[in-house]
Amino acid sequence: MIINENQLNSIRKQLGGKRVVVVCGIYDLLHVGHIRFLQKAKELGDILIVGTPRDDYIKTFKGANRPINSSEERAELLNSLESVDYVIEGDSKYISLALQSSIKPDFYAYCGTLRDGLPAKLKFTSPSTQMVEFPEENKSRWSSTSLLERGNLNN
Repeated sequence: MIINENQLNSIRKQLGGKRVVVVCGIYDLLHVGHIRFLQKAKELGDILIVGTPRDDYIKTFKGANRPINSSEERAELLNSLESVDYVIEGDSKYISLALQSSIKPDFYAYCGTLRDGLPAKLKFTSPSTQMVEFPEENKSRWSSTSLLERGNLNN
């Protein structure tokens, strides 16, 4: 289900005692690395909530030609995955803060580092949330940026 910021408080009440897992990411060109990560994250709990940034936020650090897929399209793709229960879009900082305060997840799953070299876990600082890092598998092969670069080489 694709949700907005106004629905966050009511969502947590609906979840009752279920274990909630949160992940945040761009997911511009959905690939096997994303799928595997989301499946592993879902195994941590009962409900998986994915936060993804809006297009204008992505353009500020990925460039004018990104994202390839709009935030609405990315949310729809993520929502179609069996492992994903909820998708919310917003600016990256807001997503983490909103999910911390409203959802109070049991787990925050992440891979690797943010663009500024800081560990992704530093974006999520709730003391009641267990941080779970998954190793990045074949990032040089599966990242959206590397997929685009490989595609350009074949033209």
